Amino acid sequence: MKNNKNNNQEYINENFDKKTNDKKVRGLWFFADLKKMYRMLKDKNVPWYLKASIITALAYFISPVDAIPDIAPIVGYLDDAGVIASVVAILKSELDNYDDYDNNEKNEKNENNDNV
Repeated sequence: MKNNKNNNQEYINENFDKKTNDKKVRGLWFFADLKKMYRMLKDKNVPWYLKASIITALAYFISPVDAIPDIAPIVGYLDDAGVIASVVAILKSELDNYDDYDNNEKNEKNENNDNV
């Protein structure tokens, strides 16, 4: 199981930036959630059970095989939005807590840099 999880995570790491550099993707209403989930996936402090849901959502988003092809005008990202929205709804409190944790961590780093 761990090897499969690592393969999925490698697939996401290799393809996330390529997919999210597209202007159409950057304009999607769930783009900020994608970025946050990707940060959580790379964070060693995030538990595996949260990462499992995140991997599922991001892998579906990145995959060229979709229920509705991304190249379809207007509706191409509806299936992706559904998957991302479902995971965001399930992990809502965890995502909000991660925002707080991430912001506190950044503030601490800035304070440490100011003291150097």
